[in-house]
Amino acid sequence: LLDKDVLVNSILVDMYAKCGVIAKAQEVFDKLPAQNVVTWNTLITGYTQHGYGDMALKCLLLMKSEGIYPDAFTFSCGLKACCTASTGNMGEELQAELHRKGLAESDLVIGNTLINMYTKCGLLGNAQKVFDQLPACDVITWNVLISGYSEHGLGKESLRYFEQMQLKGLCANTTTYACVLRGCGNIGASNKGLEIHVEVIKKGLLEKETMGNNLIDMYAKCGLLSSAEQVFNSLTVHDVASWNSLVAGYSQLGESEKVIRFFKRMVSEGIKPDQITFL
Repeated sequence: LLDKDVLVNSILVDMYAKCGVIAKAQEVFDKLPAQNVVTWNTLITGYTQHGYGDMALKCLLLMKSEGIYPDAFTFSCGLKACCTASTGNMGEELQAELHRKGLAESDLVIGNTLINMYTKCGLLGNAQKVFDQLPACDVITWNVLISGYSEHGLGKESLRYFEQMQLKGLCANTTTYACVLRGCGNIGASNKGLEIHVEVIKKGLLEKETMGNNLIDMYAKCGLLSSAEQVFNSLTVHDVASWNSLVAGYSQLGESEKVIRFFKRMVSEGIKPDQITFL
């Protein structure tokens, strides 16, 4: 069957790629009697998902050189590969191709992926241009842009776009709040952080995902350790991240005794310290 059935071979490539056995996926791929856009996409996706951005982009270029033109899914994988490979130049080339095909502005998924790629590569100006050119934006689009500004320490910009998002009538989700709280912590905007805290409680999101940890981290970075402790004590479950945020906050204020006290309490409650805790 391996010599005759392209479908079986394609599924084999997909299986090995998803299991992280990329070398085996490549081996099966190389033996395929014929390769099409689907099999190339499968291999490129495998490399991308397991952090081999350079190899994914190499496959994309090889695919084009063999006369097989990428589809929207290929471009999306290529843009994600640019994030792991940290190559904004290749991302710009892919955007130019997408623009020629009319996908850069019309396909929201592609648009969101472009914004994410540029923010991950630190090209926030490019990300902003893509955002401004999209005819419509969903909550994911706003989250990607807000997150990009927060991750690069531009808290004022992240807050500004959060407010614009609300004016547009879009409802924030846990990802939005997490990004905005990070921005508040970066610039010490405790008043805005308190407003977000109230919204989070009203929507019943305090125990969702890592929302409690984000609040602890925000208050700690703003120097409001009593508020950080109140949030910490209100949580039913404490993980290493929530302990780390509290310990780091007291450490930054030079409260050495409290740092040691919380560290000992953390260990006594069975939480294993990680690299950040020891630091």
